[in-house]
Amino acid sequence: MLYDLGLAIEAPRRRYLAVGTLVFAALSLAFSGAFAVYVSTFPSYGHTWGSLAGVIVTLTWLWLNSAAFLFGAELNNAAERDVPRHSSDHPTPPATGERAVLRS
Repeated sequence: MLYDLGLAIEAPRRRYLAVGTLVFAALSLAFSGAFAVYVSTFPSYGHTWGSLAGVIVTLTWLWLNSAAFLFGAELNNAAERDVPRHSSDHPTPPATGERAVLRS
């Protein structure tokens, strides 16, 4: 649902949204597993930070997952932008050899 709201297009195509969603899920699982191994091998967080160790670990985990989320959203945006919706969305260049300039 967040991917639908995050794209700057009117009606996203569902088949292209699956690419970023799958990449986000895979990256999130990989980051979570690797971070769990990292945290378990360095038990000095409790000695160094005391009761704030849980907050620091949670914020770092959220930061990693938000990076994966943004990467998946960028993939969705790139996949949606590269595929034209209709042939009228991308006009053909004029026959004179000059390039057409699209103005918004």
